[in-house]
Amino acid sequence: MRRLAIVTLCLAMCATATTVPGISIRGKLTNTPDKQPALDPGDHKPISLTGDDATVAVLQDERLAGADFEAIGHFESPGHFMIDPITSRSMFVHKNGKRLMVTYWCDV
Repeated sequence: MRRLAIVTLCLAMCATATTVPGISIRGKLTNTPDKQPALDPGDHKPISLTGDDATVAVLQDERLAGADFEAIGHFESPGHFMIDPITSRSMFVHKNGKRLMVTYWCDV
């Protein structure tokens, strides 16, 4: 009976995990040795970044290289961070004491 309660609790926690608001991480936007986007929070232990296709494209923009970058999302595992979808306004740069949202526009 106790195992059933623990399993039920774990399933309930997993079901609500997708509704938990993301956490914020901040550091220098960089790349891993294999050229994947990463964030160096200052301890020289880069955190690999991933997200939807549009988010990954933004992370690879040369204009953001080395920026004081903030991302909102969740850790998939230690050292691997999934950024929330680009539509959720989850990427920022910090410049001159201001937090600026990263956004892209295209002409239609």
